[in-house]
Amino acid sequence: FPNPIEHHQINIQLFERPAEGVDVTIYDMVGAKVYYNRFQNSSGLISFKVSDTFSRETHYILEVKYGSTVTREQVIFKK
Repeated sequence: FPNPIEHHQINIQLFERPAEGVDVTIYDMVGAKVYYNRFQNSSGLISFKVSDTFSRETHYILEVKYGSTVTREQVIFKK
């Protein structure tokens, strides 16, 4: 959240506190990986900023993986 993403700031609220790292990947609509990071976070909230090279008004897929949980959400960067 928020979606659309403003100021290239991404906040992810997890439903649980993972015991291990959280993999966050962003793909463009062609399926190419354009961002990846592994976060060591036990609080359940991940907050980070991505480069301003992400195109505004373009759709991306945000994927979050931890344990056996995989979630994908379509996101857009706001002007």
